[in-house]
Amino acid sequence: RGGRGGRPACSVTVADAPRTGTATNKSSISSTLMCGSNAAGEPLPLHIMFSSDAQNEENYGVILSWIQDLPFVYVRFGHDSYHRYCATVTVNQKGGTDTRVLSQVLQSYVDRLYPDAADAPGKRVLIKIDGGPGRMDINSLAELRSRGIYLFPGVQNTTQLTQETDQNFGLFKSLLREYAHVFSNELFSSRDPSSKGTTTFYSVLLSGLPPDPAKGTK
Repeated sequence: RGGRGGRPACSVTVADAPRTGTATNKSSISSTLMCGSNAAGEPLPLHIMFSSDAQNEENYGVILSWIQDLPFVYVRFGHDSYHRYCATVTVNQKGGTDTRVLSQVLQSYVDRLYPDAADAPGKRVLIKIDGGPGRMDINSLAELRSRGIYLFPGVQNTTQLTQETDQNFGLFKSLLREYAHVFSNELFSSRDPSSKGTTTFYSVLLSGLPPDPAKGTK
C-alpha cells in the first residue's frame, strides 16, 4: 500500500465481460504524466511525455487524437488575475524524464506561471519535486537559480510518505475511478448484442475547463 500512496491499484472492470489478468495494464509503450499543484491547491498545467521508436528526433510525432482534448487549467499562480493554460507534450525515446526534458518543462512552467520570478526577496519560487533523473544537474540548477527558482528534489520513490498531491486530489482520484467503472459498464451494456463475446477496450480521455473563479460558480 505504501508504494501507491495508501490507495489500491486502479482496476476498471466490466460486469458482464471476462476478467483476466491483473489490475495493472502492461505495455511495451511507455509514457509519463507530470502534474502537481501549488500551496494554494491550484493544479499545474499537465505535461505528458510520449515515447517514440523513431531513430531520428526529426521524425518524432504524436497522434493528434491523443492530445486534442487534453484539459486546460484556469489558475493564477504568480499572476494578479486568472489565466487559462493548455497542456504541453514532449516526445523522446523512453517516454520519460531526462535532464533535457526536465529543464525544458521547468523553464516552461516558470515562463508561463511566474513571469516576474527573480532571485530577490519576495520574488523567489520553491519547486518541490520527486527524485529522478536531472534533478541534480548543475547547469539546470544554476540556470533556475539565476531566475529565482529553487529546486528542492525529494528522495526518489518516497512521495507516498509525504502525499502532498494525494491530500489535494485524493477525492478526485477516487471518484474518477468510480465513474470510469460506471462508464465502462454503460458502454458495454449498450453495444450491439451480436458482438457479445468480444471484449472491447475503451479508453476515455476526460477534459473540461474549470469555472472562472472571478465570475463565481453557478
